[in-house]
Amino acid sequence: MSVHTPGIAEIRIREDRDNAQRGLGGIQISPQAKMRRIAQNGVVEAARQLNDYGEGAVVLYSDFTPARELADAVFAGLNRADESLLRNVGLAVIPGSLGAAPVIWRNPRAVANVACDELAASFASALTKMNDRLLPRWSA
Repeated sequence: MSVHTPGIAEIRIREDRDNAQRGLGGIQISPQAKMRRIAQNGVVEAARQLNDYGEGAVVLYSDFTPARELADAVFAGLNRADESLLRNVGLAVIPGSLGAAPVIWRNPRAVANVACDELAASFASALTKMNDRLLPRWSA
């Protein structure tokens, strides 16, 4: 017996296996695909909400923390493709999950703003302290 959901999963019941060998698995989603989802569903959607208020910061949680270089490449690509998409996003922050360093992206096309620079520094400090508190430091 199987159930197929296109683009999501195919679930097969294997009655020939005992209960100890049953499990649920699936394909891994690439870092690029996860970053695309973060950008599209998180940052770009939040940027639309900022249209009525002016420049601001977007902070979103994700179980996946992209590499800084990947986030920079995706956000820079969005800026090149359509300057209006992120024009109100002065700062995008993805707190690090599972001990990863946070991603703090300062939009180079946003209006030069001392408040965004100070906010970026505050986020960096606070998130580093939070990670230090949550993750035990092991010494030899």
